[in-house]
Formats: sequence, structure tokens, C-alpha cells
Amino acid sequence: MKIQVKAKYIAIATVEVDAHDWDSAVNEVGKLEKDYPYEFLDTRNIKLEEVEPINIVEGKRNG
Repeated sequence: MKIQVKAKYIAIATVEVDAHDWDSAVNEVGKLEKDYPYEFLDTRNIKLEEVEPINIVEGKRNG
């Protein structure tokens, strides 16, 4: 049987931003989040948070 699942991960990423203080760094991170969300995907430092089965893709349902 094959099923679809929704998997939520937490990734701790280190990103470089052009900023001179904390507030401007937070602003730059917001821009990255909007325009380049994959910048935060660091597969070396990732933790599975939650898995939720969604749908059967292949195979029979019980009953």
C-alpha cells in the first residue's frame, strides 16, 4: 500500500544577510522568507516534527 503523508520539519539554517543590527537582520530574513524560502532548507540540520497520513494512493481501504 502507498499512502500520502503530510510531514512537517524544523530546519535550523544559517543564512547570511546584509544588515548592521538585529532589527535590520530580522527585516532581511523576512525578505528572504518571502522571495527565497528554500534558502532556509538545510538538510544537514533537520528534525521531523509531525507526520499525518492523508490519503491512500495505491491499495485497498479496510471495510
